[in-house]
Amino acid sequence: MAKGCDNPYKTARKAAGLTQDRAAMLLNVSVDSLRDYESNLRPVPNDVAAAMCDAYDAQYLAIAHLRMTSIGRQAIPGFKLRDLPEAVLNLLHAVQQFVDKNQMIIRITADGIISSSEQKEWDNILMLAENLQSALMSVKYADVGGERR
Repeated sequence: MAKGCDNPYKTARKAAGLTQDRAAMLLNVSVDSLRDYESNLRPVPNDVAAAMCDAYDAQYLAIAHLRMTSIGRQAIPGFKLRDLPEAVLNLLHAVQQFVDKNQMIIRITADGIISSSEQKEWDNILMLAENLQSALMSVKYADVGGERR
């Protein structure tokens, strides 16, 4: 995977081993358009983003695109692309943090009401759940033997 790129479209293209010229041809867009997408100068249309997912064999790019272009940022957790061992260790850590809150989750939710005195702890538990979801996505799209799943 290309490290150090802030733009997921550029990162995915480089990870696929494609030049801008070759990628533009596969995507049926101009090199100038692709350059603008990769420089954050123009938004990537949905159909082009879908074509990138296929051409780059980078399904994770669909999630990144949704988070960048819609209210998906509010509904879809972000995640980091990681190598498999790092992703798995991060997931296990997130699972353990969430499991450690098991008794607190039961105590807070047993009465079906989240009181104002419980709200801060409940928000912390929800944050741990989001971290767990993000960690799971990192495992799903981990770099396995030099290839993204």
